[in-house]
Amino acid sequence: APKAAAKKKGKKAPEVQAFPWTTVDCSFEVNNRMTRRDLESLVRMHLALPATSAMSLYFPSPKFTTDPPVRYIKDDKVARDAADLFTKGNAVKKLYVKNLRLLPPHDPCKKVWEDRDKVLESITGSRHGINWEVCCVKQKPMPPGIPGTPFEIPVGDAIIFELPDTCDKGTYKMLHQSWVSNPVIIIGPVEETIEPRIPKGKKKAPVKDPDIQLSFVAVKPGTCSIWVELQWEAEEEALSRDAPESLKTIPCPVDNVAQMLLSVRVYDKAKAAAGKTADKPDFKWWSGDKWGKKGK
Repeated sequence: APKAAAKKKGKKAPEVQAFPWTTVDCSFEVNNRMTRRDLESLVRMHLALPATSAMSLYFPSPKFTTDPPVRYIKDDKVARDAADLFTKGNAVKKLYVKNLRLLPPHDPCKKVWEDRDKVLESITGSRHGINWEVCCVKQKPMPPGIPGTPFEIPVGDAIIFELPDTCDKGTYKMLHQSWVSNPVIIIGPVEETIEPRIPKGKKKAPVKDPDIQLSFVAVKPGTCSIWVELQWEAEEEALSRDAPESLKTIPCPVDNVAQMLLSVRVYDKAKAAAGKTADKPDFKWWSGDKWGKKGK
């Protein structure tokens, strides 16, 4: 944890929370060839944070009369702009840190493209769906046994996370990333775009945003963890003014949708048959209290 890392080095580390800002004086040396990752590494060293910590970085805008007072470092180009500004004598040499959080120690998953149809065909059991609004907006707990004890599923079952692709009729883009601790046991994510259905007879129905479904399929027995993060930090300034009600309830533009510990057991034909209707895999959704049909 950040506190423990700071104690070892004799420094006081900030709480790893998404809401407060942390100001960092840029006493360390910077140059205009630095990337965003370079700046993040320097901030971690300065604040004695672990290597798995992630953050949003901002720097004072040089044109504060016409631009916002701080500028979000969204990519390497903006990182070089910040580093170039810090080399000037009259510049305010500060970085502002927000949305500090800890991520898994391994690299994020890559989407399954080449074998996506084959992976989806390997779903022979139940599909367990988890919608982001249940966990983040309604703030209901994850299924029993998560994350305290493993959630048991057989080989052939799938865990499916449903996340927003865009917000406010396509105005804002939502981003996501996921981690799997053991890709031999769980394969994924297979990403599918779910377009909203237009009710019959309603030509002028309100435009809804599409969703993204991330499917993770259990293929071998064993224990594995899944971590899913949804974030809109690049859109934070605009969304702070125009956010829909579903996002206004979430003060942080980076949300940990799920941390699931799964225990995959050997495929049981009898149990799998009981979970199917007309040879179609059963689809269950988590409501915060129980598994059932979506919207129940």
